[in-house]
Amino acid sequence: MSHRLRIWCTAVAVALVISTLFSGCSLSALDAQSLMRPPRPTGERAQIHDELEKSAGGSLTLKYPSRGNTVRPLLCIAW
Repeated sequence: MSHRLRIWCTAVAVALVISTLFSGCSLSALDAQSLMRPPRPTGERAQIHDELEKSAGGSLTLKYPSRGNTVRPLLCIAW
């Protein structure tokens, strides 16, 4: 292989690597969305959450209220 062809192939390879690295695409599963999870309830609410997960089959997603006096997904009231 001639010296000129080797330099050209190296330049093309470097350009491909640089364009891949700076493309903005994630090549791994370590992006922010896959690493984040909502906070787990503690104390009495943790027990309630565990029971809800059992009855839902393990795929439970709690939605936090965005407004109002109480912004908790589980509200415990003593009668």
